[in-house]
Amino acid sequence: MNIRMRFAKTGNVKFIGHLDIMRYFQKAFRRAGVDMTYSKGYSPHPLLSFAAPLGVGITSEGEYLDLRVNTTESSKVMIEKINSVMSSGLRIVSYKLMPDDAKTAMSLISGADYLVFDKEDAENKIFTKNAEKFKEYLKQDEIIITKDSKSGPKDIDIKPYIYKTDISKDGLRMIVSQGSEVNIRPEFVLESFFKFLGIDYNEYRYQIHRFDLFTGDKDNFVSLDTMGEDIN
Repeated sequence: MNIRMRFAKTGNVKFIGHLDIMRYFQKAFRRAGVDMTYSKGYSPHPLLSFAAPLGVGITSEGEYLDLRVNTTESSKVMIEKINSVMSSGLRIVSYKLMPDDAKTAMSLISGADYLVFDKEDAENKIFTKNAEKFKEYLKQDEIIITKDSKSGPKDIDIKPYIYKTDISKDGLRMIVSQGSEVNIRPEFVLESFFKFLGIDYNEYRYQIHRFDLFTGDKDNFVSLDTMGEDIN
């Protein structure tokens, strides 16, 4: 059976990298008695994959993983069992049965919803006082950033991949392209906007939080959490 789980990653756990998170979940599932399906061969491993690795330091309430299991109890019971062995900062939010032929969450992702806020200013004046400047920033013909690639540094225009933005006292909210084809990190937007303002960007001052991951196109995004069925 294919299971998709949504989980949250908050608090100090945000400083744990993706590979360590993968290992942690494998151990947590074993402690919780999850009947995982393993690969064949000399070095069997759980059939487990994550939708989109989260950068170190970023918090989230919309992370997803796919797990193949042999047997399972109800969604409610499984969420309680797994959360009972999880460390503070990691929490399973949903546990759903997917069709046998369902595509992996990783292959479906096309967008992500982020919030960026100033950890030193609850009113986020750097964004609210520059709301008009941000509109000017988005009206540019192109927004070029230099992105590292396997073949070396590459200039790309990120403007077509910034789908939706909003500035409030909570910070800068943005929906951007995410996935294997075009992956726009919120840091790209921040760095280029601060450069537009003529201000140095201090990555340690601003917290990035991911709300959710989407599939579909920019005009019809669907949360991955709407897919599958709860097990009763």
